[in-house]
Amino acid sequence: MNPYEQTHVSMQRIHERLVHWVRDLLIKAGVESVQVYSRFLDEKTAGPHLVLLPYRLEPYPKNVESDPDIPLLGTAVDRQGVVPDGWARLGELMTLCLDACYPRLPARGTHPARMRPLAPLDELPPPLRAWYKEQGDDGTTEAWLVTHNGKPHGRLPSLAWRRPLTIRASYLIMASDSSVQARSVDAAMVSFAVPALAVVCLGMQMERKLTVQLPPIGAPTSLVRLAALLGKSTGGELGEEIMALADAIQGEQISHVSVLPMGDLGEGELASVMRSLDRPFQPVVNLAVQVGLGGGPVFVPGLQPMFSHSQSER
Repeated sequence: MNPYEQTHVSMQRIHERLVHWVRDLLIKAGVESVQVYSRFLDEKTAGPHLVLLPYRLEPYPKNVESDPDIPLLGTAVDRQGVVPDGWARLGELMTLCLDACYPRLPARGTHPARMRPLAPLDELPPPLRAWYKEQGDDGTTEAWLVTHNGKPHGRLPSLAWRRPLTIRASYLIMASDSSVQARSVDAAMVSFAVPALAVVCLGMQMERKLTVQLPPIGAPTSLVRLAALLGKSTGGELGEEIMALADAIQGEQISHVSVLPMGDLGEGELASVMRSLDRPFQPVVNLAVQVGLGGGPVFVPGLQPMFSHSQSER
């Protein structure tokens, strides 16, 4: 699934989960009679209900994500709370497996021993040797396999996380009662709107996360296969864990989406919303959901691969 498909499906699921979140709050409050919808109903017998109206979608806090990718390989990597747990763990395990499987340059003076950026194929385990041969040498700077001193060498991989764009979707939760039994609009609002919306207000403080199952983030086949072969070459518990993780990252991911109480709409903004709805002013709750989308792995040959190490390893 490419980033555009992933974003489309993710926002659809988040919207559906928000509707269920509001409904769950009302059920906990014992208000099963008030329904929750994601659109206004024309039927006069709909009865008392809440409507979730998305009125703004925007990148937040900046319009363009310009910060560099976050490296995943190393033992002292700051993943800044942006990288999903499974991918962060994959970076940790790949670092350990690379350290166990790849030849090293000897320590010189104050410089510690480190993995060779170009590994002779005859010094690699057979599964990794076969992987590099599959990638081939197309003569470009992006080639995994290169010829050095007349012998084939494999470039040390580089793995980073492309920063997601944080998207904030703002909602108005509005009360409506189109029941023909309602004595008046004012009576209907007093009977259910204010108590029901108060439940939502409290929920925004006590249950500020939505647990959503999001679609898989696209993982290059070459990365998944290399991770599995690193596990096979390393063996033991470390090898078993990274092979299992290589399968798991290809599936759907559980994510926690923030629910944010929002300030009052300005007069002009509120008037614009009401005009677009062609409806009279009603009690509303203003909230937003915020999620990072579009992030994903960047897996390329490391021309000058850098690994961040903890102080104790220097």
